[in-house]
Amino acid sequence: MVSLLIGSLAIAAVLLRMLSLPRTPESFLAAVLAGLCVQSAMLLGVASINLVAAQIASIVVALCGVAYAVYRLVRGRPFTAWPAYRFSGGFIEAVSIAAVAIAFVSIAISARAPVTGWDAGVAHLALPAEYAREGRIAPVAGNNYSAYPHLVHTMFAVAPGSLEKEAAQIAWLFGLLLCGAAYSLSRRIGGERSATIAPAIVATTPLFMEQCSVPGIDVPYTATVLGALCAIAAWRQERRTGWLVLAGILAGSGCGIRHTAYLVNALLLAGVVILATDRRARSAGIFTMAALVAAAPSLARTWLVCGNPVYPFFSS
Repeated sequence: MVSLLIGSLAIAAVLLRMLSLPRTPESFLAAVLAGLCVQSAMLLGVASINLVAAQIASIVVALCGVAYAVYRLVRGRPFTAWPAYRFSGGFIEAVSIAAVAIAFVSIAISARAPVTGWDAGVAHLALPAEYAREGRIAPVAGNNYSAYPHLVHTMFAVAPGSLEKEAAQIAWLFGLLLCGAAYSLSRRIGGERSATIAPAIVATTPLFMEQCSVPGIDVPYTATVLGALCAIAAWRQERRTGWLVLAGILAGSGCGIRHTAYLVNALLLAGVVILATDRRARSAGIFTMAALVAAAPSLARTWLVCGNPVYPFFSS
């Protein structure tokens, strides 16, 4: 998990520079989510040939990220501008912070239990284990899930160390990013008071606590959707095109995680069209092109595996 996280931080820094976005915690959070997805898409291509080469590539990307961070520190240029947070001492704020802390401690304890879920036994852990035996990510005979979206499964397969441990840590990481995205989105549309409560609502949801403690795709996908919503909300207020591109990257990457993304992305596109006060076609086109580029590796992989880029839809 550490190598994937460091690599995603490096990719996030590059994305923010390319998109001319400010280095704020909000933009960095969305860019890190995008960085995880972009890195996984690149590793998927390498791992389809050789899994060890993909593991080495992830470590190389992480080392490049460390070198870049050291370079910035030596030059006296911090990675991001952190805002001053002041605890107001209010009851709701204190309860919310305590709820998030207790929820993640509970999740960490639950994650130590052996994984017994059907999804993990058939797909989320079974497939990466099979890929490790095969030495590459390839179709598994008799398991249709090997043709499903594979960005998260690639992270599980490429992460070095114990499969169950690494997969649980990756799910936990996406849970943190999901709560951060909930904070950022609520702060944009509802102010500081709403932003304080939002992560607590997410973290104490029974389904979140259950899914965040085991290998799965629900929490990672929800995190990418909230990240895309954060970027769209920021674009609505600031009108920076970079936010719209970042939202498209996150939305398109969702197609490599869950089939639900096809419907959700249509709703996100409708939201972009509605929120665009002028030049709606241009805004919709930018979002759509970014989403298609981000989705292309996953769609291409599924097409190569089974001849249908949106499998299992339209299979009969």
